[in-house]
Amino acid sequence: MTSVGDVDIRGPEMFARYAYAPNQLGYCGPPDLDALTGGSVERIRAAARRFSGAWPYLRVLSALTGISDPLDYRLVESYWLGGGVGAALAQGLRRGLFSNEAGLGSAPNVAATADVRHPLSQGITQSFSVFIDTIIICSCTAFIILLSPVYVPGTEGIDGVALTQQSLVSHVGEWSQYFLTFAVLLFAFSSIIYNYYLGETALGVMTRQPAALHVLRVAIIAVVFLGATAPGATAVFFFSDPVMGVLAVVNLMAIMMLFPVALRILNDFRAQLRAGVARPVLDPRNFPDLDLDHSAWTHATNGAAMPAEGEAGPSTAPA
Repeated sequence: MTSVGDVDIRGPEMFARYAYAPNQLGYCGPPDLDALTGGSVERIRAAARRFSGAWPYLRVLSALTGISDPLDYRLVESYWLGGGVGAALAQGLRRGLFSNEAGLGSAPNVAATADVRHPLSQGITQSFSVFIDTIIICSCTAFIILLSPVYVPGTEGIDGVALTQQSLVSHVGEWSQYFLTFAVLLFAFSSIIYNYYLGETALGVMTRQPAALHVLRVAIIAVVFLGATAPGATAVFFFSDPVMGVLAVVNLMAIMMLFPVALRILNDFRAQLRAGVARPVLDPRNFPDLDLDHSAWTHATNGAAMPAEGEAGPSTAPA
């Protein structure tokens, strides 16, 4: 460890080393380069406070992690190199993706079963569900943990769902740990059933062979067994992360190819709103090149398009 007395100077030294190049080009820092090239730790600290980009971010990382010194080696490493704290933030992003599955292509399987007048209506609902899951539900969980005495930054102890459980107990009482255990059990069971349903439905599109269905069932049981017996949640996430990454890549490629079609659907929805239709409907006859199933979009052919409130609908009186 590079230190002077009992003071670790690795953080200021790393900051000076990596801040020199952008500062030399005139970005975000003081004009005096001597403090970064050969100055003392105190001069480096004084110069660091004059960086309009790096210093505020380091202070935010300091506040989030509970590390008092913004130039602590761990924080500086995370800022410049994406080290320990950066890895923790990346872990949080992966868990966020794991919770809402945005971009993976799994939610459209459920959205496609909805009975709506226009596909954009369901698209808006699906987008809002990501907001509810990530911003509201996950934030509530985070605040329950952060505001409890159970979580102590910098110490090793319970983590995962046990941390959430004990944090909830500290807020509302002992009964909540049994409620949360039962809720997690129901969530796990319903998730297994849901994902198996998706797999069986997708397999039915590719093949009708009974043997393939048996192979899928055996594979599902094996994966569930692996998840139940793996040494901690980290092992399960290690297995799921690359699989979810593959799903995301394939789905994002499909989204890019479908973007022109989605834009046409969006323009159709907006045009109906501008025309005074309160509840737009999709008329498959307007998109003959998309080979839409007319039996799935019968609202337009049944005259379901509704004028905006206050406007008269189409007259049904004889001419």
